[in-house]
Amino acid sequence: MKVRRLVICFVAASFFAKSISGQQGSVGSRTSGSSPTEQVSSMPASKPTLKVATSVFTVLVFNFRQISTDVLSNAEKETNQIFGHAGMKIVWKECPTGNEPCRKGPGRVFFLAIKAGPVQNKFLDVVSGETIVADHLALVYYDALPPMPRGKTGPHEASTLLACVIAHELGHLLLGAYGHSIHGIMRDRWDIEQTRLALMSELDFLPEEGKLMREALLHGTQPGEAAQPALVTNH
Repeated sequence: MKVRRLVICFVAASFFAKSISGQQGSVGSRTSGSSPTEQVSSMPASKPTLKVATSVFTVLVFNFRQISTDVLSNAEKETNQIFGHAGMKIVWKECPTGNEPCRKGPGRVFFLAIKAGPVQNKFLDVVSGETIVADHLALVYYDALPPMPRGKTGPHEASTLLACVIAHELGHLLLGAYGHSIHGIMRDRWDIEQTRLALMSELDFLPEEGKLMREALLHGTQPGEAAQPALVTNH
């Protein structure tokens, strides 16, 4: 099983999410190849959207954590901006968390499950999410978002940090083996400076990452799959 993890804290962690609605595991973000389908902000500077033909994909959102509509909606808008700078557009579909069906949208379809997250150990890394590539599934742990440099996280900060984690996880689903980088939204190690940039809406995909993702959407393939190291946040 190939795993990719987004970790936020001190040392690498371990659990693994088995399903959208069942057992939770881990302390970070990771990518695997099986399972069911089931961190103060200033005003961001406007950025030009990449002048390429927009690639569209759909994300079915399962809000198991039941975070507020405003926080989730603002996070989706911020995530759209991040992908928009790379020439992509997301169609969001809010799905029921019961047995009711959820309608699919245009383009490739991915699943996003927002959960509370596993119980955290202060001596271990905090895992904020993980991806299960084979199931097109991104798991995001709302209660384990990257911590604020100082002070309490408010709704605006929560939306911005949530968007960055969502973008990171969806990036893993599209980038496959090229999932981590040394700069930008896909950086493999998050520190206080990375979190500060996130809160200022200054994290984006690298140009080469955008190209790879657009090609993946166009051809319905990924640029390979491979295990990636944990994304660790230093404090």
